[in-house]
Amino acid sequence: MFSNQMYINIVAADHSMEKTTVCQESVKPILESAIRSNSDALLIIREDEIKCEWYSDEDEPIQLMSVTKSIVSLGIGSLLQQGYLDSLNHAIHHLYPEWNQGKKKEIILQHILNHTSGIQNVPNAGEEIYPSKDVVQLALASELSSNPGETFIYNNKAVNLLSGIFEKTAGIKMDQYLQKYLFEPLEISAFEWQKDPSGNPYAMAGLALKASDLLKIGKLILNDGIWGEQRLIAESYMTAFLNGNNEETAVNLWWKVPEYQTYTLTSSKLNELEQRGISEKIIWKLSHIKDQPIEGRDQLIQKLVSMFGAQLPSVREELMSDPENPLFEMKRGEIVALAAEGYLGQYMLVIPEKQVVAIRLVKWKTAYNPETDGMNDFIEVILSSL
Repeated sequence: MFSNQMYINIVAADHSMEKTTVCQESVKPILESAIRSNSDALLIIREDEIKCEWYSDEDEPIQLMSVTKSIVSLGIGSLLQQGYLDSLNHAIHHLYPEWNQGKKKEIILQHILNHTSGIQNVPNAGEEIYPSKDVVQLALASELSSNPGETFIYNNKAVNLLSGIFEKTAGIKMDQYLQKYLFEPLEISAFEWQKDPSGNPYAMAGLALKASDLLKIGKLILNDGIWGEQRLIAESYMTAFLNGNNEETAVNLWWKVPEYQTYTLTSSKLNELEQRGISEKIIWKLSHIKDQPIEGRDQLIQKLVSMFGAQLPSVREELMSDPENPLFEMKRGEIVALAAEGYLGQYMLVIPEKQVVAIRLVKWKTAYNPETDGMNDFIEVILSSL
């Protein structure tokens, strides 16, 4: 699969599961950082050349957390390619007639993919999702908290509606569809998918893949949705990923990564949070970074993790606001990469111009510490090193 290269053997002597691996000297510091942060898989390629491949134990399926969303997104691109969907402007009520009323009839598939559906959400979506017997019906029954298409709110509950959309359009469950139209062409056979009690595979998280198989997903992006001689993802869908629009922070459940970005939380933004009724404790913690420019999204995440720890996912959902009036004032460079990210510090970074795919995964551990184990500078380090 990859070209033969000369590698340097590196022994992770201080790691709890000592293992010899192969990694080029130029990226050895990245490996050392991965080991220090209790990672379980690190895989980096550039132009089909393996720069580093390391596993704490063996290459086995690892729960991807929210990276699952990005893979489900590619499944939507496959539905377009296979003709099961005609457009991302497809109104959801054409599939679920109960939404042919009020503002809900305005919700289109693109809104679900860009977290702008307006579906009511709670700060910790898991409190609603995991007790639910049917996450598709949970999303369908939810009220709206904003007008469709107006407000960006990271929304796990809304994303789970995609699970039902696969079944409505292609006639089979989402996991079965992705196995047939994505995993089998990529020769991915080892995977696990968590489901709700009604048998709906979760779309917001729940997929476990090997790092080496996740690499194939990254390479599919580099190949513009083509694998071998077969187009798996609609060309129009790939164009949305690969355009250089630096006004967007996310596209189709992937994060857009700019060449640089600076975040500043101003006094006026803190005042807005007070007016929105955000808890005093959250505002007090955020006040410690008021008017302090923060260089890069990774540094921002590190700051937020140090403030909120394991509560960060729920706090982030509570703070998300309209992209035209975001929490942080931001200056950004041109888009240079796409990122799929998940809780625990699951990362897949794709840099098309450099033909780079970089993956870092970690297994759930009861002793997980988000400050030390999240490897929150992964994207920044990859961009500066390769």
